[in-house]
Amino acid sequence: MINETRREINGIEILIGDDMLAPEEIKLFEKRVPELMDKCNFTYVNTPREILEMIKTRKWDCIVTDLNYTRGGMEGYAILQEVKECTPVRILWTSDVDEKPEVVQKGIEAGATCVIEKHKLGERLKELYGGK
Repeated sequence: MINETRREINGIEILIGDDMLAPEEIKLFEKRVPELMDKCNFTYVNTPREILEMIKTRKWDCIVTDLNYTRGGMEGYAILQEVKECTPVRILWTSDVDEKPEVVQKGIEAGATCVIEKHKLGERLKELYGGK
């Protein structure tokens, strides 16, 4: 499923991939970052294949990928390696950061510019793209 929120023709292009993204969660996320909604175009996908397809469609300013798309999977690392040359900002988001410091190290080695907890994505994007 590909879901886009496009407001600005020349806006900041952000691609977010996560197997658990539902329309309700997208709306909740966007309510938390109102200051970004006028300057960013968000595209949401649910599979690693969709991320790899979408990187061919336009120049992305930021790509956010989940670590696990399947139970026990680590697909996010492979995605980071694939998109290294496609965008200056690559974020790995997961719920394992605090419990597993090796996830951060491996994420950075795979090409992430940062590794964050899922609930901190809005805050990080505000830091990067001018929100308050």
